[in-house]
Amino acid sequence: MLLKAILLHCGIPEDKLSQVYVILYDAVTEKLTRREMEAKFCNLSLSSNSLCRLYKFIEQKGDLQDLTPAINSLIKQKTGVAQLVKYGLKDLEEIVGLLKKLGIKLQVLINLGLVYKVQQHNGVIFQFAAVIRRRQRAVSEILAAGGRYDLLIPQFRGPQALGPVPTAVGVSIAIDKISVAILNMEEPVTISSCDLLIVSVGQMSMSRAINLTQKLWSAGITAQIMYDWSQSQEELQEYCRHHEITCVALVSDKGGSYVKVQ
Repeated sequence: MLLKAILLHCGIPEDKLSQVYVILYDAVTEKLTRREMEAKFCNLSLSSNSLCRLYKFIEQKGDLQDLTPAINSLIKQKTGVAQLVKYGLKDLEEIVGLLKKLGIKLQVLINLGLVYKVQQHNGVIFQFAAVIRRRQRAVSEILAAGGRYDLLIPQFRGPQALGPVPTAVGVSIAIDKISVAILNMEEPVTISSCDLLIVSVGQMSMSRAINLTQKLWSAGITAQIMYDWSQSQEELQEYCRHHEITCVALVSDKGGSYVKVQ
């Protein structure tokens, strides 16, 4: 949403957005040089003023707090752009907040020019990058990338499908790169199964569930959260049997300071 808002703000017509996405993706994946990218933009009849404004935004990356002033400057624009910016900023703030609650210590960079399969994704797009050693030198590698697929789901639902359209998030993982990185690590990687499944029974109890997960991790107990609180008890039991999880902790909105373990 933010990228679309930036492009519209820079004077790029909506009917040319898909072409611009392709150009930006080729630039991000280093298929195009800066000069080649500018030439393609000129072929779309974009003015030099539009290009200058575009580069001003898409070349920015950093902490959300540092980029918020630039993002907020778009809210003062025409209504359509402002609404997209508000939705996009809200999504980013929620994600950064959840990462902090989970105790994630890795650096989280917001890249306003990030493009990854925008024809498939809507909403937040993300990448996982790591500095790995290759041939005696350290290089940055993208180990996974993905985003939300909400708009694709209705295309694959049957005409008789009822009920609300589910949401979905997908990620492509570069198993080969990860395998090479692990083989080159000086310390061996230990792999353990999940000891406990934590189920948030109700949306309001998610913060407590996340806090409990952090404490278990700190104590050396492997745990994971079940985010779908709509599942029945039979479905949870089947999930645990399939994944060989022996214990379930139910964190409820009405549970006070208690957690039910099954």
